[in-house]
Amino acid sequence: STQSTWGSEWGSCSKECGGGVKLRSRTVVTPPRHKGKKCPKLKEKKKCHTKPCPIDCKVGAWGGWSGCSKKCGGGKKTRTRPITKKPKFGGEPCPELKEEKFCGTKPCKGGTKDCKACPCQLQCNGPSPAHLFF
Repeated sequence: STQSTWGSEWGSCSKECGGGVKLRSRTVVTPPRHKGKKCPKLKEKKKCHTKPCPIDCKVGAWGGWSGCSKKCGGGKKTRTRPITKKPKFGGEPCPELKEEKFCGTKPCKGGTKDCKACPCQLQCNGPSPAHLFF
């Protein structure tokens, strides 16, 4: 028996990442006769694209907003969300996990008792420079 030589071209890989296989084949030129020797294997495979596939970050739902950090003079509320799957092997990074927004923006009233150490002629921690204490 005789068989053709291996084709010089391997087929394309079965996967883009995570471990695939490539195949190549050859054909029988002369089949065995009169108890002749059986042809050796006609197909061959090899591993390809063995690097792990990228895993993108996944995040959960936003939690509730925190209480405001200040009642007057400008404060902040925050909320967070958890990572449910960390990125690996070059996957997409995680988006923002914390958000902030302003709150308690009304000017403080009643002199320095509502302010944090407001000395004379300095602005209270409020957003408006019109509220000065003398």
